[in-house]
Amino acid sequence: MSRKNVTHYIAESTADEQEEKQTHFFSLNNVEYEIKLTPSGYKKLLEALDIFMLKGRRVDFTP
Repeated sequence: MSRKNVTHYIAESTADEQEEKQTHFFSLNNVEYEIKLTPSGYKKLLEALDIFMLKGRRVDFTP
């Protein structure tokens, strides 16, 4: 199986741009994504994906 890594650099739109951003990773359709988010942005991402994560199952990748 092949894997494709894609890095997107985007600006997160939040009210407080002074918040510290951390890098987070996620994968969809064998494409890995990297995104820098504030804690509130990461919470929004988790809330948006929550229903799908509850219905899916975790798969651990080994390089």
